[in-house]
Amino acid sequence: MNPLKFIICQIPVHLISKPMRIADFNEHLNIKLSCVNYAISKKADIIIFPEYTYDVREYSELTTKSKYLTILAGSFQDQDNFNQTAIFDNGLYYQQAKKNTSPYERTVQKRFRVKPSDEELSYLKLKDRNSFILTCFDYFELGKEKSRQTIDSGELVDLIFSPCCNNNPDIFLKEAESIHSHRDNLTSIICNVSKLKIDEDTSENYGKSAIFGLYDRNSVAEIKSTGWYLDYYSNLIAVFPDGDILCEIELQVPYHIHRMSSIEFTANPVELEFKELKEIIK
Repeated sequence: MNPLKFIICQIPVHLISKPMRIADFNEHLNIKLSCVNYAISKKADIIIFPEYTYDVREYSELTTKSKYLTILAGSFQDQDNFNQTAIFDNGLYYQQAKKNTSPYERTVQKRFRVKPSDEELSYLKLKDRNSFILTCFDYFELGKEKSRQTIDSGELVDLIFSPCCNNNPDIFLKEAESIHSHRDNLTSIICNVSKLKIDEDTSENYGKSAIFGLYDRNSVAEIKSTGWYLDYYSNLIAVFPDGDILCEIELQVPYHIHRMSSIEFTANPVELEFKELKEIIK
């Protein structure tokens, strides 16, 4: 299979509660469409946005744009108070309900009224790769199980996407280490918000989006020189810098060479570049 090019968008979000929704829709839409148009110009295969960064008013624009690339558009609180991640692929729309509300959502549930879903998580075929969407706390609760689950064809999942908002980055990185120590030929991408503001509360900084997958460990010295974080977690390719960041990365997915026994390597990732969001927004 050819490598996949991903655009991962660590963007800020300002929400209004009851029900939870985007505060300044026009400004937010401008940021998202700038990222999507940039991704199309770079011939990306998949673009990923964080949790709670989708608004149903984006539907028409993103349906059209998804004829050029797959858009994991973030999530929204639907009319039944479920947290739904929106996926646009080849002009079609899908959504995946979050099964596990986070401790944060549970503590402020009276404010947001977000409910956990009883729906079974289904895999999606995205760019011919078996993929799961594990929204935020679903990654923490279900990541290891889903990484080992065989799908209808008897195959394992190739890709796990986790759009997040206000997660605990260190805990998620440790969970990712546990997942990837059991699965070598797996790629997972955690896409977090850079800042979160709810109503008029003080804005908080989060960040620490991350990419996990196999890479050529013979190139560790060269990779370290780029500033990527490599030393502490199994198969960690990169942790994002703080701030409003767009990351462009090309990866071989799936990567079938076993990490412990291989003597031959294919370089992975193919490319990685961080850009400040202000460079993208026109």
